Amino acid sequence: GKYDYEYLERVRTRMDWCEEAGLKVILDMHQDLYAVRYGGDCAPDWAIIHEDEPFEMQTPWELNYLQPAVQRSILNFWDESRGHGELKEHFLNSTLEAIKVLGDHPTLLGIDLLNEPSQATWDGMTGLEEDFLMPYYKKAIAKIREINNDIWIFYEPSALAVNQGFQSELSKLTDPRKGDSRLVYYPHIYTLDLDITGKYMGNPLFVNFWANARQKEYKEYNVPMLIGEFGADEEAKEYLHEVVEMCDKITGGWFFWAYDKGGWSIIDRERNEMPKAKVLDRPYPQLIAGSKPEYVFDRDAKTFNFKYVWDQKTDLSVTNKWTEIYLPNHVWPNGWSLEKLEGNIESSYDADTRILKIKAKEYSNIHIKIAEK
Repeated sequence: GKYDYEYLERVRTRMDWCEEAGLKVILDMHQDLYAVRYGGDCAPDWAIIHEDEPFEMQTPWELNYLQPAVQRSILNFWDESRGHGELKEHFLNSTLEAIKVLGDHPTLLGIDLLNEPSQATWDGMTGLEEDFLMPYYKKAIAKIREINNDIWIFYEPSALAVNQGFQSELSKLTDPRKGDSRLVYYPHIYTLDLDITGKYMGNPLFVNFWANARQKEYKEYNVPMLIGEFGADEEAKEYLHEVVEMCDKITGGWFFWAYDKGGWSIIDRERNEMPKAKVLDRPYPQLIAGSKPEYVFDRDAKTFNFKYVWDQKTDLSVTNKWTEIYLPNHVWPNGWSLEKLEGNIESSYDADTRILKIKAKEYSNIHIKIAEK
């Protein structure tokens, strides 16, 4: 029942910086390994109930999930039948308090209910989503809507197995807000080889396997999907290429994980841009006025093809008819050309923002191609 408002003000300061930079923010109720004590984040010492089980720090860090103290602490958080239901109540109340304090910030877009939910015991991993996550998410969504009708609510499946492409057991959630639903499915994508060894073995079938499972899920849930995390170090650029190219195919957005300088970041410790930054800095549509979009960036040919449909089904109340496409300078250092392959459009380009704007002049299929001059 006590909250660190000085900490929340430090978060607000960082949100101010994001606003100055033109960014939107999703607050992430973050946990890894349940607590700082175990080499992760989240629970303070008073919220750790390990029942005197042992803990010994492991490398790589994920192996700490197999330590008895970590398993028991997580089990006591999720399973109310063990007598510690207050832990989830405290966690939910802290989420609500963060929204109450920061919910009026102009840069705030949404709240991620829980980072990488995990159940570390073998007998509980298969039942985590159905038995514990679904009831928690339903309650959290309802409580949030009592205090904030506008914030987008992001929810994640279980981290184990789902991150690696297996099917989630979550079912459809509903949003009680006044107006259209603002729920977003927010899975992560990581490969076991990269997690454990730090090296990517180069199996593009994994990325397709992951994409197929996630597309089935978000269509069933009837919500938009964003990849909440993916990442790798400089040695795994091919993996990064495969993920962003997959996202283009499913017209999906993503967030790249970078906690500090060096390692997985896009800048080194001297703040120089690392080569993998250019993998992520790629052409894509930021806004689409139309339906049935398709786009693909061919990194070898340095071409970007974009298609969509502008027809009477598009709701004019939610669009000004302009589609905005980001075109990074490094892809076409000597300039680019616009080829209009299908449809009648007008266009304009802002060199400062690197945004190409196109607008259909009549109902039709639109197809453009960007290539080197």
